Formats: sequence, structure tokens, C-alpha cells
Amino acid sequence: MKYLLPLSPLVLLHAAPVQAEVERTPAPSNLEQVAPLERPTVTRMIEPRMQEQSIAPAQVEREGTDTPRIHGKPLDTAVKFIKPAEATSPPAAKAKAAEGTQPASPPSATTTKPKVSAPTPKAAAPSPQPGDKPVASAAGAAPAKPASAPDGASLAELQARGDDRLKKYDQAMNAIAAASKEERHEDALRMMKEIWDEAVRLEDFGTMGAMAYTAMRLNDEKTAIMAARKAAELVEDDEFNEILGNVLLRFDKLDEVEKLLKTMEPKSPERKRINASYSVRKAKVVFDQGNYAEAERLLVENRATLPASGIELLAWTQYRLGKLEVAAQAFGEVYDKNPGPSNAQGYAFAMHRLNKHDELLAKAEAKPGPLKEMLSPDVQAAIKLGGQRFSIGPDGRIGVANTAPSSESEKPGVTVRVEPKFRDKIGDPGKGIFHQHGALASVAWQGEKDRVSLDVEHQKGDNEEQSFSGQRYYLSWMHRLEEDGYVIRMGAGKTYTGGVVEPTWLGHIGLARYTPDWGLDARLFRRSNEETMLALVGTLDPLQRAWGRVVESGLALSGGTHFDDWKIMGYVTRSQLEGYNVAKNDKAELYINALTPLAAVPGLKVGPEFKVDYFGKTLSNFDYGHGGYFSPKLYIRVGPMFTYETKLGDLDLRADGGYSRRWNWNHAAPGNPLTGEEPDKYPASSGTGHVWLGTIAGDYSLAPDWKIGFKLGGMTAPEYTDYYGSVYLQTHIQ
Repeated sequence: MKYLLPLSPLVLLHAAPVQAEVERTPAPSNLEQVAPLERPTVTRMIEPRMQEQSIAPAQVEREGTDTPRIHGKPLDTAVKFIKPAEATSPPAAKAKAAEGTQPASPPSATTTKPKVSAPTPKAAAPSPQPGDKPVASAAGAAPAKPASAPDGASLAELQARGDDRLKKYDQAMNAIAAASKEERHEDALRMMKEIWDEAVRLEDFGTMGAMAYTAMRLNDEKTAIMAARKAAELVEDDEFNEILGNVLLRFDKLDEVEKLLKTMEPKSPERKRINASYSVRKAKVVFDQGNYAEAERLLVENRATLPASGIELLAWTQYRLGKLEVAAQAFGEVYDKNPGPSNAQGYAFAMHRLNKHDELLAKAEAKPGPLKEMLSPDVQAAIKLGGQRFSIGPDGRIGVANTAPSSESEKPGVTVRVEPKFRDKIGDPGKGIFHQHGALASVAWQGEKDRVSLDVEHQKGDNEEQSFSGQRYYLSWMHRLEEDGYVIRMGAGKTYTGGVVEPTWLGHIGLARYTPDWGLDARLFRRSNEETMLALVGTLDPLQRAWGRVVESGLALSGGTHFDDWKIMGYVTRSQLEGYNVAKNDKAELYINALTPLAAVPGLKVGPEFKVDYFGKTLSNFDYGHGGYFSPKLYIRVGPMFTYETKLGDLDLRADGGYSRRWNWNHAAPGNPLTGEEPDKYPASSGTGHVWLGTIAGDYSLAPDWKIGFKLGGMTAPEYTDYYGSVYLQTHIQ
């Protein structure tokens, strides 16, 4: 039943309660791909660190009143009318008040009578004490009669005659209002507990609601729920159910909220708001459990009434599901309304994955804020100049990448790739010469934090004296940890079959950390050597003895950083080489380069590179016991290099190359290093010369999940010339 209430100054005794806050939860992270730090690539790692987001109560169109609200209820219906003690009423009014047919006092000349609906009391219930367990009201309880004092007088009569109890209640209300205004919330709550019985007797629903919110602010769960539940039990109105719903949400009572929703009017605006907030909280729970599909369903069903934090959670959910377009749209929607670090980060991750850096920059310029801070001046300049290769850090900051493209899939799902390959190394028959051709087939699964891939390669090779045909495989796994950009990698496989020497195991295990400013990768490895057929699969000597198949085992440290416009990367290794009937050898290696953009040519970076190798023995010969791999005592190479990236329509092109001057010194070596026979067969020597090298690669998108590409490269030195190339076809299945 609806009825009208006149206002009294005492109605406004409450300061507006604190808004119900919901647990601030870290938003999900991105996910980007890592490129191994092996020349000519550099570190590239992306792992999102999401800012915290607050899941606030949802907002929907309010109905029925334009008056101020205390989080879901009009202020002018917050408290049952209590007339000040000084006021008097005409006798006729008192008589009618005694009959309960109208308020005891008509509105004064200075008080307007608002047209607002007031809650209808339910049957009177026993007055719970603060700290008692809430007791639900009996179902189907009849509406209560007007509250009355113990002497049988109605509340209206008490108001009319200025009862002392009401004077004391008014004084308590004034003290509570003063404490609330001065933000002495503990004092306000203590005083509200002291007058709790009287508030229930007078059916002061506003005080009950204010007490619930004050207790919620002070994290007093028991009192907050008791007060809110009592108000909701006494009033047949969803405005007070909304208060109870917000309190239950604050203390994660999701099961109770679900039950409460079933008791509310299906189409009431209060229910819509509580249901939207409940859906956001429930979605966050299942999101944290990794059930992104269910989280998306809950949020999409309430999309029209979601608060900004709910839309942002929906965006992160869709990002995790690989729905990058809709995720970017939702992130952008939230950022446009309320720019913040978390939605800016999400938008940056999504647009980076979509390779829409121009649109990312456009929004950052149209809506300055956190998004603009993620794009440094050099990145903005590179985007405007048409740059196509960018990296992203764990906090969403975009950087200019100087890496070759990774073959690893960046989108969740399965990637299948087929890549025919060839290689020709010019040298002497049976020695340095090596012809190879074959095909690589790879399948990779990309998850939220994990990537698993299997490579199977078939190859035929010959050195114009002997040949082989065989396969090898390699299984690898990568896992991104939640915080601070850490990545774990491991893998295992075998060398080629089909050679004269039996295959052996290969593998790696490593830990890396990447930030927007630097990256470091530490890895234990065991890998094959492909410089010659002897080193790769072994050969037979004139006595038909098998030897060769060299593997290298050791530790590699690689990393990258930047200083102003200079991007610096490098690696160092310490390892041992050994093979079947091949002498063991020690190796140390250092490589470093530094590149800076050349402003006159967009996409071009230039700089120096430097390489040093040291081997304990020179085993580069092709006698029994040697390894047939390049192994000078000391090798130094230094010179300029470049990388270049551009886009021709839908074709992405990349190139790198350089010129170096090199010096090398060789150990003296015996004819058979295993036995020491012929100790002076290979005397110490030294030499110098020029080295030229270069690579060009391209990718072309045939369809959203299909692309083709190629790679051609070569290197020439005084002792040899080496050419290689491949083409590939790749598809992605989400």
C-alpha cells in the first residue's frame, strides 16, 4: 500500500551512508608471445599486469522519484515521520490521528508535502539486538497497525502531545547526525546500537538502513546484515531489499543474494541493480576459477545494466577467450567514459594483439590520460611513420620491437604450420659442402598462460660423397607466471635419424623475466650442430668407421634493454661440444648489438655488432676424431648492421644484414685428437677477411586465420658461402 508522508527536519538526521564497496580484484593479465634471444632476434615478452578494479553496484534508470537517495532509497522516505516535540496539532487533527486515519500534524507553511511513495510496514517483529542472529519474518505476515506506546497511545498521539521518549529519541538522532557529519563513524554506530530498540518500535527504517551502511563501512558484518535484514523484513518495498542486497554483496554472501533476488519484484529497478551487481561478482568468482565462458554468459545477460567495472571485467573475459575485437570495443567504451590505468592497459593489449597501433594512438590523442602514457614519443613517431613491429610490456607500455617475427602463435587456440626448407653450403666435397632440403611441420597450442608445440622435420642431405634421409622431433612447453613477467621454458627431442651415428637426446630448460625496459633469459641447453653433415648426423671414414653427430651442452644467458633511442641486446654462452668418436671441446661465446632508428628512413634501424668466440681446441677438420665444425682458438667479428621493417599493402616485410671485418686464430691440431696421432698435422694459423650476411622475410594474410610467408638469407666469408630459404603456410584454429 502506498501513502504520503510529510517531511520533518528530523528526517534528514542521517549523513548519506557510505556506498557499498566490493572487493577490489586484480584484473586479468595478457598474454603475448616470447621470442628467444638468439641472433638475430631479441627479447620479446608480454605479460599483462592488470590494475585493480572496483566492482561497484550497477546503475539503471531510476523510476518513480527524482528525490535524492541513500543508495537505493529516497531520503524523504528514509525515516518514519516523527514530529518535533514543540509542534502542536489542532484538536480535530488529534482526534483523527488517534484513529490512525491521518498524520497528527498537517504540513506547516514552510514545509511542502512531497508526492513520494513510502514503504508499507509488515507485521511488527521482535526487536533484535545488535549482534543477534537475524531472524527472517514469517511468510505472509499481515501489515502492522500503526506503532503504539506501552500505554496504548498511538505514535501519532505521542507525537501530538510531545512525549518525552520522542524528545530523547530526537536528541539521540541529532547526536548521531553530528557524529556522522564529523565522520566519527564508530561513535555514530555505537549510538545507533543504543537506540536500536526504540528505532524498531518507531519503525524508523531510515535509521536501520543508515546503521547497516555505517556498520558495513566499519566492516561490522554481523551488525550490518542484522540491520539491513530487519528493515527489509518490516517493509514491503524493494528499496530496502536493495539495501540488504548491497550489504550481502559487500560481505560476499552470494548465495543469500541469489535467494533475495527471488523475493523481489522481477521488473523493479532495485532488482535490476542488485542483479547486475550480483552478476558481476559471480562472474568474477568464475573468472578467477578460469571458467571464462560462464563469466562471459553472466555478464552478457546483464550487459545493458552493467556498471563500468562490469563492462571492463567482460572485456578482460573476452580478451582471455581470444575475442579481441569485442574486447577492444568494450575496453574502449569504458576508457572513453572513465579513463583509468586498468582499462587503458586492457585496450593497449587488445589493440596490440590486433596490430591496430594506429587506432590505439588515435584514441590516446583524442582522450589523453593513462593511454597516452603507455606510448612514448619514439613509439608515437614510429606509429605515425607506418611502423609495423611493436612489443608490449607487462604494464601495457608499447615499445618499438627490433626482432624478427616469432613463429609462435600469439592467439589462444591451435596453430598448424607447414614449411618446406632448403640450404646450400659451398665447400669441398665430403667436407664443407652440404646440401639440405626437407619440410618442417609444427602444431602449437596456445592457452591463457601456457604454450605447447611439437615440431617434426624431415630432411635429406648430402655432401656429394655420402647422404642421409631422416626425421627429428622436438616437443616444447612454455608457461607464464602471474607476476613480474616470469616465464618458464622446457623442451626435449632427438637429433635426426638416418645417419651413420645413432640419434641422441636434445633439450632445454630455462627461466626468463621480462619488463618493459629490459629482459633476461637463463637457459640450460643441449642442441645439435648443423654446420656440416659430419657435425649433424656423422659420416664414415675410409676405414668405414662412423664418427660425428656433434651436440653442444651448456648455459646461455641472453637479454636486452634500451637507453634513450638505442636498443641493446646480446647473449653469452659457456658450453662443451662432444660427439660420437669426436674429441670434447670447450666453447665460450659473446655477442652484442646496439640499434637506433634512422629518422630519414621509417622502419630502418642501424648500429654496430660485435662477436667473439673462443674454443679450447681447433676441431674444424674432417679427420677421424675431429668434429667438422668451425672452432678457432679465437674469433672476433665487428662491423655495422641494420634491420628494416615496412608494409606493402597486406605484405609485411622485414630485413636485416650487415658487413663485418673478422679475425681468427687457430690452435695447432693433431691428425687424430682422440689419440694425439700426427701431432703436427695442422699447425697454428691465423687469418682475416670480410663477412657479409643478410636475411629478408615476409608474411601475407590470405584470410583472418590463414597466412603464407617466406624467408631467404645467406652469409659469405673467405672460407665458405651459405644460402638458405623457406616458404610456409599457416592456419590458426580458435
